[in-house]
Amino acid sequence: MASRVRPWRQAARLRRLLADERETVRRLRELNDERNGLVASASHELRTPLTAILGFARTLEQPGFGDDPELRHELLSRIIRQGDRLLRITEELLDSAHREEGGPALDAETLGRIVGSIGNRAAPAPTPRAG
Repeated sequence: MASRVRPWRQAARLRRLLADERETVRRLRELNDERNGLVASASHELRTPLTAILGFARTLEQPGFGDDPELRHELLSRIIRQGDRLLRITEELLDSAHREEGGPALDAETLGRIVGSIGNRAAPAPTPRAG
């Protein structure tokens, strides 16, 4: 009779393990869905100011648009505002990631230096105008 009890106990243990495994898979799928939602939301939040920055910069590149000092000032102001917005969004994302990892959050000054450094490397050198 002892041999019959053991397979029954093993079957019960296997059913519990299977149920635990199913719950783990369900939770992993849920976490994956949350991550995908976060990535989609962050992509949208980053794309909006970036699209505005590129649009304003391309407008300034067009012949005649950069010649009007008021228009030039307005477009540059908008580029700066959207750049600041992009920086804030990036700061929030990085702070959130660091908190989740248990590490310290980056301060605005450090992040500003990093972004500025990247921007300086990516920006073309100004060309002197004949005049």
